[in-house]
Amino acid sequence: MSENVVMSGVPLTAPPRWRPGRAVLGAALGLGGHVVALVGAFIAGRTADRGQDFDDLAAVAVTFLGTEGLVLLIAVGLGGLLLARGRRDLGAGLLGGWLVGAIFCTLVLLGVVPVS
Repeated sequence: MSENVVMSGVPLTAPPRWRPGRAVLGAALGLGGHVVALVGAFIAGRTADRGQDFDDLAAVAVTFLGTEGLVLLIAVGLGGLLLARGRRDLGAGLLGGWLVGAIFCTLVLLGVVPVS
């Protein structure tokens, strides 16, 4: 029996190489989701009717939180799936980019990072 074959008869394969370009692409996609949420919230605040009490603020909050919820589900789900399938570079980049963006958005919402 060959040295590259496990007892089950399935040949062993080397894990895929780490590609920094794919990790950077994953990080850019993870951060891009947060950018979409922030831009969407900004546009919702500018286009909402200002006639009622807090309709503009509600539009900003619903748009931002809804988009962030979708970004959370997509980034964490897809990042975990990519890691499980052996695409460590793209999966880790996606999760890392999402985490950096989530921390930055939290700091912006808390007022630690001024955006004006």
